[in-house]
Amino acid sequence: MESESVFVEANGIKFHCVTAGEGPLCLCLHGFPETHHSWRNQVPLLASAFKVVVPDMRGYGRTDAPRRVADYRLPILMKDVKGLIEAFGYKEAVIVSHDWGAVVAVHYAETYPETVSKLVWANALHLVDYYEMVFKRRDIRQMLKSWYVTMNQVPGLTEYLAPLGNFYMLERLLKLYAVRKEAFTPEVMEQWKVTLRQSGLRGGVNYYRAGLWAFREVAAGRLKSGRIECPVKVIWGETDKALETELGYVIEAHVDGEFDFHLIERCGHWVQQEAPEEFNEQLADFLDIKTT
Repeated sequence: MESESVFVEANGIKFHCVTAGEGPLCLCLHGFPETHHSWRNQVPLLASAFKVVVPDMRGYGRTDAPRRVADYRLPILMKDVKGLIEAFGYKEAVIVSHDWGAVVAVHYAETYPETVSKLVWANALHLVDYYEMVFKRRDIRQMLKSWYVTMNQVPGLTEYLAPLGNFYMLERLLKLYAVRKEAFTPEVMEQWKVTLRQSGLRGGVNYYRAGLWAFREVAAGRLKSGRIECPVKVIWGETDKALETELGYVIEAHVDGEFDFHLIERCGHWVQQEAPEEFNEQLADFLDIKTT
């Protein structure tokens, strides 16, 4: 099925999106340091049953990238999602999400429950759970895994180092967090780099810098949200070097709807890219997509 590249206005900025298919809306939200291309293996499946929309998130690719850190705070990112749903003429969507896209998605589902029919959530964290694990319990394993969060707070450091040598350091880090490294062929890596050259990494890194505001809100008890009412499917790569698997399981405590957790063995952080066949099988089952 052919996909189309489009631009839409949402929440005051211009978003580049890849779209395909017809039917109910399915929105796919990527993480750091990725782009819409990270969902390339899921778009054909989803487009067989949905109007699938895959944006370059705020700060990435051909989507606008505001320079201020404050423009990447969680309430603004959530309004991006709501604005995208409305920009395509819908009132609700299935959301399929990973990493930072899933951080936004889980809080969005709590804040705007009437606009999410189902949520797929992969290798990410709920900010309250992460705060509990790292800042209150001082879990040493997760603290060590979070070294890059601290690095991304240094002004200009990641933006300077990452593009050096044709993104050599960033490519090494991406593969470090992968178990099935064969998924990242030279062709995949070049497409990824082409998109990052368009936007740089300042926008993506600003998610982490703005995240400090969110943790202050959690600490002060001001990050208020509701319950997740829709069915939730967690798909998790078991050998994630960035996040403890506990952060995936504890999401159930926020969910009032149906909940299911699927662990993909011998798989790292980039779960939908490393294990596309198993990931898609779980998608098809959860979203009632007929594949035969």
